[in-house]
Amino acid sequence: QRPLGYEPNELPDCSTPRHKLVRFYKSATRQCQRLTSLVSPRQSAKRGVLSAVMKLYYSKAACSLAPHIVLEELAIPHELVRIDIMKADGIPPDFHKVNPMGAVPVLQLDNGETLTEVAAILQYLADLKPESGLVPKAGTWERVRLQECLNFIATELHKGFGPLFGGAEAMAESPQAQGQIKDWAKKELAFRLAIIEGKLAQHPWIMGDHFTVADAYLFTILSWSNYTGFDLTPFSAVKAYLAKVQERSGVVSAMKAERLIR
Repeated sequence: QRPLGYEPNELPDCSTPRHKLVRFYKSATRQCQRLTSLVSPRQSAKRGVLSAVMKLYYSKAACSLAPHIVLEELAIPHELVRIDIMKADGIPPDFHKVNPMGAVPVLQLDNGETLTEVAAILQYLADLKPESGLVPKAGTWERVRLQECLNFIATELHKGFGPLFGGAEAMAESPQAQGQIKDWAKKELAFRLAIIEGKLAQHPWIMGDHFTVADAYLFTILSWSNYTGFDLTPFSAVKAYLAKVQERSGVVSAMKAERLIR
């Protein structure tokens, strides 16, 4: 065999001049990096070469907190890049090259690929370490149920908070109309939360007996009640659930990194 493309007689030994050694090792390093980039993300994670350069573009307390939590839960080293989506000048112009939507989260891999949308990122990360149990095995009925739950959170809860985060002001000019839109949004959210309340009254986690990526997403979205004035008082199981999730070490680490807690 030819190690890194070299013939055996081309490999350095103790008699090789220093300048040739430097040239050899620089060349070998470049080839190792090239070969590493050809390894799939999942293989890379198993070999410990992907995580060092994984980046998560996030905004404080936004939906990007969910993949941030999962990164911490899985103990995957990562770099955080903050994008302040709540400020008019908080989004750098070049960020649209990363995500044309100008939104977070964005997960950037070592090979330059980027992944957006919370549900997709959560499953991708958890699949890197299937032994964690944060997602069921792909192709199983349990995985389909998880995807069903993630989509419910995304479409019925995540988007449901929109009118309470300035969406009402964007849809109507008069304060009266804005108030009506917000009241409608709260009513719709309450209806959907009643479904979540029923599930959490029967099981400790949203998918049953153990924590999954769906819990990271659900916790993130329901935490927005703290910023929007949405009253969780009627939902005792939901309130107990949020308190329990926030005690997890991965959740604490992510929230501290985003300066949501001390």
